[in-house]
Amino acid sequence: MLEYDYIGKVPYHDPVAIPSILIYLYSPNLPILITALVKHSLAGMLAIIVYILIIVRSNIQKDIKYQSSS
Repeated sequence: MLEYDYIGKVPYHDPVAIPSILIYLYSPNLPILITALVKHSLAGMLAIIVYILIIVRSNIQKDIKYQSSS
């Protein structure tokens, strides 16, 4: 019996689990991040890096919009 995550029903042993974890991080779901770290440390690290990049990029875009409007 394969172990499944509780939202996407993707086996963690499957390479597809890595992009699915990244997709879930677009929504603010911390338990998935923790599960990814525990079950699949490489995927978890990649997911955290991508998540941080997304946050930083969206903040930079907000700053640019704010500066151009003033």
